[in-house]
Amino acid sequence: MLPEQVLITDVTLRDGLQNEPAVLTVAQKARIAAALRGTGVRSIEAGSFVRPDLVPQLAGTGELLATLPRVEGISLVALAPNLRGATDALAAGVDEVRFVLSASEGHSRANTGRSRAEGIERVGEAVRRTRPGGPACGSRWRSRQPSSARSTAP
Repeated sequence: MLPEQVLITDVTLRDGLQNEPAVLTVAQKARIAAALRGTGVRSIEAGSFVRPDLVPQLAGTGELLATLPRVEGISLVALAPNLRGATDALAAGVDEVRFVLSASEGHSRANTGRSRAEGIERVGEAVRRTRPGGPACGSRWRSRQPSSARSTAP
């Protein structure tokens, strides 16, 4: 049986840009985000909190999030490979942090510079420290509402 609803997260601002040779400005990324909001998508992955020297296309995610107006019913998401990325994402005001884990050993080493086991350990620590009541959480943690409780207004 199919679910009554699905939540689609647009990843243009992260996955769509990270392998492109051009590096967009924050203003250009903000224009893309505005266009995405106009499509009716309810979840936008605004970027990733990674080292800008390693992935310059994703530099400025915190600045981008600061410029984006909050729209009821649209979640802003960021990818984080570690505790620092998660902490920075929460400080920037994201609604959701997604963590990076790889299925294969080779991809894990190429993508994050660590083994799968190290990745699992570090992500586990990041989750423990940023969940409600965790030392790095602050007030930005928000429990996910069932999709039926989310607004559908653009």
